[in-house]
Amino acid sequence: MVAGALRRLLLAFVVVAGVCTGGDLSALVQSQSIQDTPMAKRVREWLALVEAHGPGQFDDALKTVYFWPDERLQVLGQDLTRVLRTRNPPIEASLLKLNVPEVRARTLRRAAMLHTDAAMLTSFDTSARARGTATRASAGGGLLLNDGLGAGYAASPFQWLLARLLLDGLPAAASDEFVDLWYRATTAALLASSDYASADDQLEHAQTLLPTRAHVWLSAGVVHAHFASPSVQNAFVDLKLPEGFHLKVGDERRELELADEYLRRAIGLEPGSAEARLRLGRVLALQQKHADALAELQDAAARAQEPIQLYFVYLFTGQVQAEIQQYELARASFTRAAALFPEAQSPVLALSELAWRRGDRVEALAALRRVPSKPSGEGGPMDADPWWTYDVSYARDAAPLIAQLRKWFALEGR
Repeated sequence: MVAGALRRLLLAFVVVAGVCTGGDLSALVQSQSIQDTPMAKRVREWLALVEAHGPGQFDDALKTVYFWPDERLQVLGQDLTRVLRTRNPPIEASLLKLNVPEVRARTLRRAAMLHTDAAMLTSFDTSARARGTATRASAGGGLLLNDGLGAGYAASPFQWLLARLLLDGLPAAASDEFVDLWYRATTAALLASSDYASADDQLEHAQTLLPTRAHVWLSAGVVHAHFASPSVQNAFVDLKLPEGFHLKVGDERRELELADEYLRRAIGLEPGSAEARLRLGRVLALQQKHADALAELQDAAARAQEPIQLYFVYLFTGQVQAEIQQYELARASFTRAAALFPEAQSPVLALSELAWRRGDRVEALAALRRVPSKPSGEGGPMDADPWWTYDVSYARDAAPLIAQLRKWFALEGR
């Protein structure tokens, strides 16, 4: 299911088109000056690629930027930091007309999309994803995990850093609709691909830039809840980091505390969010705060609008009820979950375990016989049971959000 979703997302990346390019940027790129400096020439070359790229298209401009080494991207980042500063801007800002508000805003949005598309190609270019996060101070990166075991390290694409730098240069970036959509869409895409290290970097910046957006805190809560999971925690036992790296993941208790804090912030900003209350309920259950967990899950059940949300609510509610020995209520909750996804194994296994706890071995074995048996893979248990993809299911709207982001430039001649 996850692999299929990634293939669909990558396919959308290649085929989405429809970019409107205006004449302002062409004139900007073609303009020349006898006062051109080396920095102006480098930025002018980059601007030509910005103009040539169609967001969502795998064109020559994207290929060029995608294959630029980190050293060149770092120089570009330094150039842009100078050219885009608002106090005492260098002469290059005037030469390139980046001091003209309309030109500046349009250029920065289009440029951010060029580096976003390159970053997404890089993020999806490894077979394993950076699920933990052991980060180098410069560009960032993460530990690659394979079934809970460390499988090497991957650098976080420098392209993400450049895209954030460009959006920071927009006037009133904190209230810009495009910036808000960009963070929401790209974070969802990263989480859909299980690139938690890059998502964590993205969200750290968003928490400062967009502190009043509920989706920022909800996504951060999802990330830290994942960091608290056994698959991540076990990978850091006796882990030896390469020189220059430091570990950003705390222990299970600390990560659950952060997830709790961020999810509560999300609910404070958007009290009606069933997704936030569902995930807070799960975190509270893991913290053994049973009464609080049941209250949040009950609230989530009343607000849920998707079958997958109700499935998780019933499954987690049943687990808490079983933990506090409310066996009949737990049985009813697991039965509701099983009715929503008849091919799912988790609620049926939970019913069997519940019967075993109560000493009813006959019912326990009967429940086991009802466990759906299908081969793994396409159409198998991982596709039939949402529990297997609980973490990434949060980002189930990633593809439409990315499409909406790219469509921005086809509207009103942007």
